[in-house]
Amino acid sequence: MEKSLKSTAINYGVMLGVINSAVLVAIYTMNPELFLAPWLGIILFFMTIVFGIIASIKAKSILKGFISLKDAFAAYFITVAIGSLFAILLTALLFSVIDVETGQFLNERLIEMSIETLESLGMSQSVIDESIQKAAEIDNFSFGTQIQSYFVRLVIYCIFGLISSLILRRNDPNAA
Repeated sequence: MEKSLKSTAINYGVMLGVINSAVLVAIYTMNPELFLAPWLGIILFFMTIVFGIIASIKAKSILKGFISLKDAFAAYFITVAIGSLFAILLTALLFSVIDVETGQFLNERLIEMSIETLESLGMSQSVIDESIQKAAEIDNFSFGTQIQSYFVRLVIYCIFGLISSLILRRNDPNAA
């Protein structure tokens, strides 16, 4: 991958990371409970994919309209990896170091939401109790859990990255 392609992907990754961080800080200041809202995760998920695709498109334009699958995917992946890392580290830092009480509150709220969901699905009390016991052992906002989540997300993002890279690739017919 050429240096200009890497720097483009890094720039887009940093932009994505700054935007992700700004959104997370804004939501934290407005209402930290919004961290549990599914729509927030969905918006950030699609925003990340869009930034990765835009980075691949920009890389393609730098190469005058021709880009290999490898270069398109690399531009996408670098952007997504950097941008997502910002959000993961900020979330872990925020709720594991800066405001531990809010992190604990959000973990408790997640357990309550799990109970409500399991009850609405008609699960037996023993299943609910077992699930809640397992959930209570997990700190969803710890650095370890956030890093684990980061790698799981990267795998999911890679699927979208491969698809978009397949669509964007265009080999130069004049290249030997």
